[in-house]
Amino acid sequence: MSSQRLYGNAVGQIGDRLKEAIGLLNEAMEAMIEARPGEAQVQLEQAEMIISGAATLAKWATTLLKEAR
Repeated sequence: MSSQRLYGNAVGQIGDRLKEAIGLLNEAMEAMIEARPGEAQVQLEQAEMIISGAATLAKWATTLLKEAR
């Protein structure tokens, strides 16, 4: 698989993960409004893990792109 294709796939995955994290953040906000802090905390922790994974994937994709040049 070409580097450009791998990079494109990585960017798509990053976008998907960030959309998932945004959904969790919205759910956490609703839980806080409805006074369910335990549920909000779980959702925030899940969002944090997803965002961290997306950041790692972005670093990998950036390295891949630099090496392809």
